[in-house]
Amino acid sequence: MNIRKRDIVDLEGVYSTLTIKLGEKLYYAVASEVKGKGSYIIDSETYEYSPLWGDEVSGVMNLIQIPEKEEILAITKFYPVFQAKESEIVLLKPTGNNFISPWEKISLFTLPYCHRIGAIKNKNGVFFICCTLCQDKEYEQDWRFPGSVYIVKEGSWRINKIYENLTRNHGLFIEGTDAYVAADEGVLKFPLSSYDEGDCVNVEKLSSRATSDISVSRNIVATIEPFHGNSAILYDRSFNVKSKFDMDFGHVVWVGDINKKPSLILGNRGKEKELILIDINSGDRTVIDSGVGPTQISVVNEDGHTLILSANHGVGKVTIYEIL
Repeated sequence: MNIRKRDIVDLEGVYSTLTIKLGEKLYYAVASEVKGKGSYIIDSETYEYSPLWGDEVSGVMNLIQIPEKEEILAITKFYPVFQAKESEIVLLKPTGNNFISPWEKISLFTLPYCHRIGAIKNKNGVFFICCTLCQDKEYEQDWRFPGSVYIVKEGSWRINKIYENLTRNHGLFIEGTDAYVAADEGVLKFPLSSYDEGDCVNVEKLSSRATSDISVSRNIVATIEPFHGNSAILYDRSFNVKSKFDMDFGHVVWVGDINKKPSLILGNRGKEKELILIDINSGDRTVIDSGVGPTQISVVNEDGHTLILSANHGVGKVTIYEIL
């Protein structure tokens, strides 16, 4: 296996990543959690970059593409550590054909402590799942006020709470029209194939283990446990444990195919601050990079190779790894 590394841009506190097709071309979007450090849109071919929006509002926990549109939704104003009473969801629209220029930023709604967002499209429209880490805090490690799960319909932008009382409500993964949410209470599945605004959702509890983050691919479920935890666990779809790996301040988990092989990517913000690739079938472990402390990654498989866009928070760099 060959790994090529390219640092694209320095960005203090870089936290969020997104790969997005714009005009049939791949672009990268990245953003910082640190006040005043902003965000960038990056051309994947030339590596030219520009501020993604014009001001320096940051605190960005998530960037997602709106289904079937060249538009982005972002969580802003969630600053470290857990300073997020004014967290805001914003809509980003490109300003013309040149995507490498500041996009229009439109404030949609405030949702305190909103930490993760995801999108699904069903027969009734496009819906955004919004997960709040908690409802309120009086000090950094105050977890007395559990978080909730909300759904917002594109266009109306009304906030509808569909589930509550989730402590350290940190993880979200979207698979088709299903949303998987991870918290201290375990892993919950929200089936949304027929959901419409205001509906109740029949939530399925898949696990009772305290879970920080989750990724799903075919017959494999991968988690980090517990909150910012010390273990990565592979399950089958019935949540039977298949294998376990040590972590330290685990913050990245991704499962899927790398060069046609079922693979697991893990990222640690503690100790060696490694980004690690594991071949699920053989158990072979490859350190992609160390000392970088990744917070989020986005993975693109194309033309027989894999690209990993990494927010290397520990060194303040946006980095591309090419796996050959």
